[in-house]
Amino acid sequence: MEQRVDAVPGPSGFVGMPTEEFAFEHFSEHAAKYIVRFAVIVDLRDQLCGLLAVHIRHEASFKQKIAETEMMALRSQMNPHFIFNSLNSIENFMMQNEKRLASSYLNKFAKLVRNILDSSKQNMISFSKDMETLKLYIELEEQRSENKFVTQLHIDGELMESDYKVPPLIIQPFVENATKKVGAVKRPPATALLN
Repeated sequence: MEQRVDAVPGPSGFVGMPTEEFAFEHFSEHAAKYIVRFAVIVDLRDQLCGLLAVHIRHEASFKQKIAETEMMALRSQMNPHFIFNSLNSIENFMMQNEKRLASSYLNKFAKLVRNILDSSKQNMISFSKDMETLKLYIELEEQRSENKFVTQLHIDGELMESDYKVPPLIIQPFVENATKKVGAVKRPPATALLN
């Protein structure tokens, strides 16, 4: 059987190669390239799907931790012990017929609760709003402790006038701890300086 030779360029670019042989070699080379490419694509797809699944699990876990942290922050902002103590102080003022003190304390307590509830809806609030809330908290603690301590706040005017944003009640836990320690002192009124 005699093979027919066409003037078709072969893989090496030479004319005169048999057509059937060229077609088979050409097909098998292309098929092998496509099969390898397809395998690489499938492998990349599997790796990407795995990475995406890990990312989705990590993101869900992260969002859950954020939600838990926000709830803890809200709970710490409205410490039930503080609320109980405040209401007790109001009752004591009323029982001692200190109507003016009871009214003053109740007004400050109401403002503090309103500020805390307003702030709890936001991730960041203005620094001046946070300091206003902190001042109310300190004034209530001073009055509740029957002025066993006096607090002096020194806040840079630029901070109060600027539009800096901070998480709500960011330093309140530290101030609460300090007021407890200073309030426990038995001698004449102690002074707590906050700069």
